[in-house]
Amino acid sequence: MQADGRKSNFDPVSCNGAISHKRRRDGLQMPWAWSQDAPMSAVQTGRMRVAYPTTAITRQGRWRVAVPDVPGTTAEGASRVAAMADAGVLLATALRDRIEEQGELPRPSAVRIRRGAVAPPALVAAKLLLLQAVREQELSNVAVGRRLGIAEGSVRRLLDLDQRSHIGGVEAALAALGRRLVVESWPLP
Repeated sequence: MQADGRKSNFDPVSCNGAISHKRRRDGLQMPWAWSQDAPMSAVQTGRMRVAYPTTAITRQGRWRVAVPDVPGTTAEGASRVAAMADAGVLLATALRDRIEEQGELPRPSAVRIRRGAVAPPALVAAKLLLLQAVREQELSNVAVGRRLGIAEGSVRRLLDLDQRSHIGGVEAALAALGRRLVVESWPLP
């Protein structure tokens, strides 16, 4: 409950213990800090995440990074950072294919930051979340365009991962579908 009697939208249970909390003067519990070892789950009430845990090994001076939750997403590189970057690009393609074939993103397992996680580039991740929201609500491009006040062709470009878009346009489209885009920053492995 908030100080004025309204129910708070914040649900500490859905965070799976990944956040420690600090009680404010008005009695609200607010997110305070991410714990380095706490698992972060995408299966949180009403939340969608496009960050997937990785496994990384090195052989003969080359790094191999795999994404177990998305079969076939394995990248190699001269360094772990290079392999992770390549895995992010491969992940974007695999997730787009998954949405087109099965209509939904695979749910990521809990991620431990120190072990590593990979996500597509930020704009691509936002577009994937928009595609997922459109599919969940079973909307056509025309219906999305009506909600946004734009033409169907503009919606098609907004949903196309290969088209450049402004993040603000994707954010507005998500808002029109009842979603909010949240950006996170994690330390590099």
